[in-house]
Amino acid sequence: MSVEQLLDRAFQLQNQGRAGEAEKLYSQALKSVRDNPALWFNHGLTLRDLGEPKKALASFDQARRLSPPMAEIENECGNALLDLGRNEEALAALNQALSLRPQHPGTLVNRGLAQVRLGRLAAALADFDAALRLEPRLILALINRGATLEKLKRPAEAFTAYQQALALDPNNVTALFQCGTLLSGETRDEEALLYYDRVLAADPGLGAARLGRGRSLLALKRVAEAHAQMKRVYAEHPDTPFAFDGLLETSLMTCDFPQRLALEPALAEHARAGKVPAPLRLLQCSDDPKLQRDCVPAYLRNQHGIAGAAATSRRVASGRRLKLAYLSYDFRNHAVANSAVALWEHHERSRFETFAISTGPDDGSALRRRLTIAFEHFLDVRTRNDDAVTGLLAAAEIDILVDLGGYTAGARPGIAARRPAPVQVSWLGWAGTTGSPFFDYMITDNIVTPPGSDDDFTEKLVRLPHCYHAFDPGRDPYAATPTRAQAGLPPDAFVFCAFNGVWKITPPVFRMWMEILREVPKSVLWLRHNNDLATDNLRREAAASAVAPERLIFAGPVSDAEHLARFRLADLFLDTLPFTGHSTAIEALWAGLPLVSCAGGSFASRVSASALNAVGMPELAVTSLADYKALVLKLVHDEALLSSYRRHLEEGRVRFPLFDVQNLCRALETACERIAELSREGLPPRAFTVG
Repeated sequence: MSVEQLLDRAFQLQNQGRAGEAEKLYSQALKSVRDNPALWFNHGLTLRDLGEPKKALASFDQARRLSPPMAEIENECGNALLDLGRNEEALAALNQALSLRPQHPGTLVNRGLAQVRLGRLAAALADFDAALRLEPRLILALINRGATLEKLKRPAEAFTAYQQALALDPNNVTALFQCGTLLSGETRDEEALLYYDRVLAADPGLGAARLGRGRSLLALKRVAEAHAQMKRVYAEHPDTPFAFDGLLETSLMTCDFPQRLALEPALAEHARAGKVPAPLRLLQCSDDPKLQRDCVPAYLRNQHGIAGAAATSRRVASGRRLKLAYLSYDFRNHAVANSAVALWEHHERSRFETFAISTGPDDGSALRRRLTIAFEHFLDVRTRNDDAVTGLLAAAEIDILVDLGGYTAGARPGIAARRPAPVQVSWLGWAGTTGSPFFDYMITDNIVTPPGSDDDFTEKLVRLPHCYHAFDPGRDPYAATPTRAQAGLPPDAFVFCAFNGVWKITPPVFRMWMEILREVPKSVLWLRHNNDLATDNLRREAAASAVAPERLIFAGPVSDAEHLARFRLADLFLDTLPFTGHSTAIEALWAGLPLVSCAGGSFASRVSASALNAVGMPELAVTSLADYKALVLKLVHDEALLSSYRRHLEEGRVRFPLFDVQNLCRALETACERIAELSREGLPPRAFTVG
């Protein structure tokens, strides 16, 4: 076959989508013909189709050298550079292509993609709009326009762009999928399911759509369906990090212990390889703080495009009130806001100007209304993108940004990564290190972060004198106390209460609880009902441990006042590990219910221990499950000792540091003033303890 015949055949194969065969023929032709730019160009196209952008770029560069400047070559060089993540170089190549051929819609779209990668969203939107003026029916431009509008926090316009694409191609999988993810992000999950179903009808093997469908089902509390969906995603895509994470999440939510035990051994390996999408899963499943710290950079890079932190030369200002901004998705009826609202109400306004930066929904609750009054400035920024929020904070000259969310649902680490404040602090909502370069400090105490643990944190630790966790002492633990009969509890049984979220219940802890129930025959375990599948699974596990399933009693949802009051019906609170009770443990102690906990090696595993220390009962936090079981049985059989702990909690409620919100507020303010002082002096962050 002559070179001409080789080229003709290769070109035919290329047009038929048979890139592998075409590439072999182009390579064969290049052994004889080395000076043909079209040959090198087409060879590059096949290599890019085969997922070989580095080799493709080399071929395009050869075409460049052999040809006068050509827009087509520069455009493909830009595409290959985009594939390689060399975005600045890609932008330069695409600019060159457009200088040679200014009115080319495809190249404008490609340049828009480069602009998006570089965070230049306004410029990207201008490129997509320019492409659409030239070719209004260009679906790729419409979809990318929508995605950019989403990043700009303009969801209604983004949805319109996707709908315009679907009007041109009703079965366009990308546009359908984008509609699903947008609606899910807007908590319109019923509608999102309709789009995910349309995606899967067109492409049943698209794991991302099945995963999105599972997450929407989870948001709608259709937990059993979500778990089944995640099982299918993982079966079809076992090497996909999101599939692993999704199934592990629903396994925790449903107390599917066999599935959890099958997945957990790979968790550390996935984390070290940067393949765990959610650091929260490590807090939930691992007691290794160094692993929690080391997995975050890959998560930030892979899931948020954050490779570092913006620099700041600004220092905290002098001669005025200190400006504190609290950033959270959870300024609503949520544990974080419930815990800290009283503290925010106690800030000394003559010294501090407080801002709430709310990135989450307004749930219309009484707590939300209370929060809007607690802060001097309450800013709802959910419709603003990270750049806009950063600009807002910079314009307000915020001195200290306090992040309350870490990597929990709805958190936006991109805001802190842009360094809108000279000093940035993590507190309360994230029970571990942020593992990031853009938080200077973390507010802790000597129990959750004991001496010698500083290296487990990327932040400098500021230890408060008592428990770091806030609590609102205005909540009434006596209101509407039900009877045991009303709560479905036997009148004369010993009631173990374990009201932590079901996802905190680990197989080893549950097995130990069952051992305790077997050794205390006239006892029941009182749990909170989360979903029917979790309840069924826990009862099945109880039966497998030779415990009658009916000895597990599940409490349904009630009001906050009723929830606090019903703690008083129990005899002893049993804590979880490695993620202990945080706000729930403090609620139990406030209601006068003694608690037994097991402190581990991580921050999240030591919060209950800190709370117990702050009510003068540190001996109820042990360090092994064997000691935990022994202590529980001791309290069961020593009625006088257990009663003494109840009296201690009842009589000391008004004086325990755990419930002294004014003292906690003063300690936090002292910490902030010291942090500000170090900044004003131009000194780097340093660890210290508030006296």
